[in-house]
Formats: sequence, structure tokens, C-alpha cells
Amino acid sequence: VYFYHFHGELSNNQANWSSLGSFLSGTSGTLLSACSIFALIYTLHITLKNNEKTHNLTMESIKNNERQIKNMEKEFSLKLFESYIDAFNSILERKIYAINKKKHSSPGGFH
Repeated sequence: VYFYHFHGELSNNQANWSSLGSFLSGTSGTLLSACSIFALIYTLHITLKNNEKTHNLTMESIKNNERQIKNMEKEFSLKLFESYIDAFNSILERKIYAINKKKHSSPGGFH
């Protein structure tokens, strides 16, 4: 790069070396800045993809949770209905037992 830019042998002049340093730092700085920008764009692209995947998974999880809540509500209603039926059957059994007991008992209290 030096020979192409300054046409000749190595210089003892500090100004030439300073110019070469400025040229190299300007060129490499620009290239590194461009690489950094491309890396940033790539990182943002990956982040957006991951955020979209996370969003989709979260929405799917919410839908699954809503279905599970509906199923739990149905199950709770069914269990509540079953408990009402059991309580009603228990009351009926006691009444039938009481009616049968009255039929089998004698009027004087003797069997």
C-alpha cells in the first residue's frame, strides 16, 4: 500500500509516515464501521425473528390456557352437579328409609 501510494523507497520523512498512518486508519476505520453496521443489522434481524417466534409461542400458550380454563369450568360445573345429585339422593334415601320405617312399625310400638 505504501509503495503504491507514495511511489518509491521507504521514506525517512515523518510526514510521509504520518500520511500513511492517516490513510490506513481512515481506510480500516471505515471498513470496520461498515462491518459493525452490517453486524448490527444482522443482530437486529435475528432478534426480530426470535421475538416473532416468542410472540407466536406466547399466543399459542394463551390459547391453550384459555381452552384449559374452559375445560376446568366445565369439569367444575359437572362436579358441582354431581354433588347436588348425591345430596339429593342422600335426602331421598333418608325419606324412603323413614317411610319404610313408619310402615313396618306397629301402632302400639310393638313389632
